[in-house]
Amino acid sequence: MPDGTARDEQKTERFNMFFSPSEMKAIDDWAWQNRVRSKSEAVRRLVQIGLGFDAEAQKLVDATISAINDYETSSRKVVETMGEHSEGDPPWLPAFVEAVASMGQTTAEDLGKILQIIGRVEVARAIMKAEGTVDDALIVQQMTELQEIVEPFEKLISDYESRKPKDGDVS
Repeated sequence: MPDGTARDEQKTERFNMFFSPSEMKAIDDWAWQNRVRSKSEAVRRLVQIGLGFDAEAQKLVDATISAINDYETSSRKVVETMGEHSEGDPPWLPAFVEAVASMGQTTAEDLGKILQIIGRVEVARAIMKAEGTVDDALIVQQMTELQEIVEPFEKLISDYESRKPKDGDVS
């Protein structure tokens, strides 16, 4: 619910608008799935959801960027450490290194998927907001920068894959 709106606030303001048939179907489908009895209540709830999301969207983008940057820093350290093996290493170390690399690759792929979803949502959000504003342009630019952050992850994984011992190789 938007700031300053009380849950028990009387609904006295009237607002008429037109929807396309596909928009009306989407509202009806949403209302049915969420057990909302009236179209008015469904639209009211969807507006509240949209306003709430819009208020928090930048925090989501910022948190995602921070998580990706932290992961990139940690991944670099892990990849550098994995390349430092010696004769006295315990026999379980190669399997452990492989597991860490696999976990890192899975995490990078998951972060990439999250980034794509956020990118699609942010582009839609920017388009639906007042078109042509500086804020909209900045949001699209931030999403482009996020996509560029994923590329180093792929390079880190590729670098590790090229350095890890092949089956049958003895280091």
